[in-house]
Amino acid sequence: MNQRPTFIEAGRRAVLSTPFAFALAVMFGAGAMVESWLPAALLVGVIVAYASVSRPTIPIALAFLGILLDSRGMTSLRIFGLPLTLSKAMVLFAVGSHLLNALVSRKRLFSVTPMTTGFFAIICTMVMSLITAIMPSWGYMDTIGVLMLALMVHLIYEAIPDEDIPWLLRLMSAMTVGVLLWTLATQRKEGFYVTLDHAWQQRTSGAYDDPNAWSTALLVVCPMLIGALARDKHWSATFLLLGVLFTFPAAILQSMSRAGLLAMVVISPGIVYLLRDRRWLLATAGVGLLAAAPLFINLDALSLRYSTLLNPTLEADLGHGSLSERRALLEAGVKIFLENPVLGVGTGLFRIHASYVSAGQVWKIAHNSYINVAAEQGIPGILSHLFLGYQLYVAAWNAANRSRTPYTLSLGQGFLLSILAFSAMAFTLNLVTFAIAYFMLGLGLRVARAGGAEQAWVRDGSAPATTPEIRPRPKLVEAK
Repeated sequence: MNQRPTFIEAGRRAVLSTPFAFALAVMFGAGAMVESWLPAALLVGVIVAYASVSRPTIPIALAFLGILLDSRGMTSLRIFGLPLTLSKAMVLFAVGSHLLNALVSRKRLFSVTPMTTGFFAIICTMVMSLITAIMPSWGYMDTIGVLMLALMVHLIYEAIPDEDIPWLLRLMSAMTVGVLLWTLATQRKEGFYVTLDHAWQQRTSGAYDDPNAWSTALLVVCPMLIGALARDKHWSATFLLLGVLFTFPAAILQSMSRAGLLAMVVISPGIVYLLRDRRWLLATAGVGLLAAAPLFINLDALSLRYSTLLNPTLEADLGHGSLSERRALLEAGVKIFLENPVLGVGTGLFRIHASYVSAGQVWKIAHNSYINVAAEQGIPGILSHLFLGYQLYVAAWNAANRSRTPYTLSLGQGFLLSILAFSAMAFTLNLVTFAIAYFMLGLGLRVARAGGAEQAWVRDGSAPATTPEIRPRPKLVEAK
């Protein structure tokens, strides 16, 4: 087990010292004179700061919560006039905490991952397409966004100690269940108390602006949580697993996302396999979902919306053109690529070149990550993303098949299911800068390293001839 740096003990002694307590009392008193809410905010800040020093992984968990609650940094929170949203603030706090910990304990800030070269290739092709674009400013933020998210993957890969992985995933599970219960309870009215003709369009979107994006977030997060909890021997794991198994499909159904439902069906056999030793929990969650569904889901509206998958003309009869719009955008994307195959039209410029205009004369995004990349970045973008995808699936496959402990093996299988679900949802959304997917990717790669699953396959596909030695991690074997 890694030894914690000595400055943590010094910090504990400082917190317990009389001068420090006196300083805190002065701060709280002064804060109360300025604003009534400042003492509480200062207390929370001190607790979080102290916990982050004691457990460097805590800022990583807070970053997860920030991204889960603030998908694309679109909230109105501003600090000193700057648009520092919840997700950005949490990620910056995690980066700062890791930087401080690394400097004091003389650790590395970042480590090379199995996907570093793929990230480098993608950023290079984005920059190339940006340079040749007619309006580079449109794609500048997308390029910077991918760069920052790639850095976040490398930070997570380095910042989490092996022994912290089980409790981090328990904490993430508790956060996720809490957010989903809040969503199911508070957003019930969005699709419930309306007439049937319009209820199927009143879809819940959780903490995100878009129901499909919300479903994608859950499809990326929950399979990994299920994989971890399925082999976790801690007393809380059973309750957390039951909570995830109930709230995960319930939130997907409440969002009425057709793509989300199909992706969940695709990975369902894998989830059943993960729970092959916990079938009674799966059955309990299923019975509970069937019994409680009428309380937070308009079942008639749900049936009506999913009927459009079998009868697309029904959607037009109801006055909604989502499927036809996506078909037109797909055709526009193919046309743009065929006309600009070398470097594309430039990152972020699909909507400018699209030949389809929606109601209200608003240019639409591609709603398909693969078509979006082809149209905006051309053949180099396709090749670089194929290369990254290859590295991604190799890493996920190795984690799902070659991890050395039952816990990391199960978690690796959940990682593979998350990647499959994400790949399916990418047919319906632009997910190039989908932050929560990058977070879970960094965590999945970190677990693969902890389980010793990162060594390359030999040419015949069997295990490598030599395997580097790693220290045994008893806490990961049973995750107690």
